[in-house]
Amino acid sequence: MYIFSGFAGMMGYAIIMYFSMVLEFSYDNWYLPMFLKGYGMCSLFISVWFYTLDKLEMDEMLAAIGLVLVWRTFLAVGIFSTLYSWFQYRFQVTAIGDLAVYMDGMTVSPQNVAANMKAIQLNAVIIATKKIFGYIILAGFGVLFYVATHHFGAKRFQYFRFVRVLGGKSVIARRRLRERKKLLEEIKDAAGPAV
Repeated sequence: MYIFSGFAGMMGYAIIMYFSMVLEFSYDNWYLPMFLKGYGMCSLFISVWFYTLDKLEMDEMLAAIGLVLVWRTFLAVGIFSTLYSWFQYRFQVTAIGDLAVYMDGMTVSPQNVAANMKAIQLNAVIIATKKIFGYIILAGFGVLFYVATHHFGAKRFQYFRFVRVLGGKSVIARRRLRERKKLLEEIKDAAGPAV
C-alpha cells in the first residue's frame, strides 16, 4: 500500500508538471507538485528499505545496508541522472531543429533571431522536459499497474473476506471446513482400533 501511494504521488507530480509547464509557471504553482514528490519519495524510501531489510539477521542487515546505500546514492543517481541529461540534450536539439522550421529568412533578420534566441532556447528546454515527463508518465502507469497487482509478501486473495461478510461463509471456507471434518473423522477412525 505504501509503495503504491508513493508511486501514485510521484505520478501525480509528473502529471501536474507535464500539463502546467509553461514559461509563466510561478513559484506558487510549485507547492502541490513538490508536496506530492516529497510524499512519494518518503513513502518509497521507507517502504523499500522496510521490504529490503525485513526478516534479516543483524549481520546480513549490515551487509545489505551497505549495498543498498551504494546502489541508492551512487549507482542509481549516477545512471539515471546521466540518462535524464542525455535525453534532455537530445530532445532539446530536436526541438530547436523543429522550431527552426518556423523561422523564415525573409521575415526574421539575423539581429531579430539573436534577440529572440533566449525565448527559442527556453521553449526548446520546455519541449524537451515535457517529452521526458511524458515518457515518465507512460512508464509510471506500467509500474503502477505492476505495484497494484503485486502482493509484496502479503496474503493473497483477501477479497474473500467480503464474501463471508455478505453471504455468510464463502465457498472456499465451506470446502476447508468439510475437509477438516473429513480429516478429523479419518483420524478418529484410525485412532479407534489402535486404542
